[in-house]
Amino acid sequence: MRDSDGYEGAIYLLENGADVNLAVSGDYGSSLVMAASTGNTGMVHLVLEKGADVNMIVSRKYGSSLVAAASSGNVYTVQSLLEKGADVHKLVSGEYGSALAAAASANSIEIVKLLLQEGADLNTPLVNAQ
Repeated sequence: MRDSDGYEGAIYLLENGADVNLAVSGDYGSSLVMAASTGNTGMVHLVLEKGADVNMIVSRKYGSSLVAAASSGNVYTVQSLLEKGADVHKLVSGEYGSALAAAASANSIEIVKLLLQEGADLNTPLVNAQ
C-alpha cells in the first residue's frame, strides 16, 4: 500500500529525529508550510504536534504557514493554524504578503471572513508582496 499523502513517511522521519523546523530550499521552506499549502490538515496537525513553529517565517513562495494555508483555500487548515497561535497580522515576503491577500487571491470568501474575524486589517499595505 502506497503512502499517498506522505503521512507514514513523515511519522517515521519525525520519530527518528527529523527537525520539524528545518528551513529548506524550494517553494515551501518548511514542512509545515508544505503541508499547509496543500490543505493537508492531518499533516499540519502532525507537524504541529511535533513542535513546528506556527509563525516561522520562510523566505520562499508563501512566507508563512498561514499564508500557505490561506492560498490553499482549506478553511480547516487555516482554523487549525489560528487555534495554534498563527499571527494573522504578520506581513511576509513572498507571492502574497499576507494571509488575507492569499485568501482573497484564492477567491476564498470563507477564509477572508475568518481572517477578518480574527483581526486581520483590510488596510494594511502589502510592502513585502512580490
